[in-house]
Amino acid sequence: MLRNIVAVLCLALPLASGPAPPQDLTPSSVDAFVTGYREATGLPGVAVAITKGGRVVHAAGTAGPPPASR
Repeated sequence: MLRNIVAVLCLALPLASGPAPPQDLTPSSVDAFVTGYREATGLPGVAVAITKGGRVVHAAGTAGPPPASR
């Protein structure tokens, strides 16, 4: 189920040459993927929520300049 959510997230984001989607779906691997994507695209902010069985298993968000431009 988590793989499907990450796949949908990856498809929903605009295409860019960024990091490959994480294979080990842990909160830290998802956060690292999103950070890499923000650095590659200049995306100013993002909110991520991953659910499993109707319950939120990970939620994170950032706003402001991507980490590379700070």
